[in-house]
Amino acid sequence: MITLGTQRHVALADGAEGGFVECLTRLAAGPDTIKGAVWIDDESGARLYEVAGPVAVIGVRGGLFDYLPFHGAEWATGYNCIRLAVDAARRDPAISVIALAINSPGGLVSGCFELVEWLRDVAGEIPLFAVVDGLCASAAYAIASACTAGISAPQTAAVGSIGVYRLHMDLSKYLEKSGIVVTAVKSGKWKTSGAPFAPLGQEVEADWQATVDAYRALFAEQVAAGRALSPADVLATEARLYDGPIGIREALDLGLIDGILPPDEAFARILEQAAVPA
Repeated sequence: MITLGTQRHVALADGAEGGFVECLTRLAAGPDTIKGAVWIDDESGARLYEVAGPVAVIGVRGGLFDYLPFHGAEWATGYNCIRLAVDAARRDPAISVIALAINSPGGLVSGCFELVEWLRDVAGEIPLFAVVDGLCASAAYAIASACTAGISAPQTAAVGSIGVYRLHMDLSKYLEKSGIVVTAVKSGKWKTSGAPFAPLGQEVEADWQATVDAYRALFAEQVAAGRALSPADVLATEARLYDGPIGIREALDLGLIDGILPPDEAFARILEQAAVPA
């Protein structure tokens, strides 16, 4: 679990939100913070989605990680669990529509785009909606973009942040003041690149910049594929988070969402559509 927070990971999370850091903290706190969630290896047969008539509602909440052994916590969701829940719902003969209920600051790159591509394929078989309730940033928006039946968000929501970042914390001066000397015996030029006991260095920073730029380009391609936009249009947002009444209206005009609706009204409309014979 500790490796989730290292400098080796590239994040698809809104940098202005403290939510993702809080998710990491709670994840490290242990099982007491997972009360109410469903363990995916539980043999009880508990469903990973809620049912409202013919609609399966799947939560995408909190920080997003490539793998978690549980689903249903308000502060963390695993890409693996989203896939399991969607797959189970689409195989359920009583389900004709799937809705993702999203309130998330985003998460890690690892596993995200693979999930998004798979969700787009599923959306070709069964209507897949995204209903935003609060925040739908970065990796969460990547997932929403695969919901080709429509994305709705209330006027008080925040959506977008289609960008990538990677953090480095330079603790070298702190260590020096503390009288701590770190000696790294390594083999390979890049082996300790990005380690917190030394400054990042121009060459390593350039390498990291190239990496996040490449991930952002891939991110834009994924969003463009789901939203019928061009990658250039997506990149032109410059990872902006479209927040509040003015921002959400702008997101609608840009084609990032399909409607401005409170979640309860959005779900009501989805239920109405699901009730209409095909």
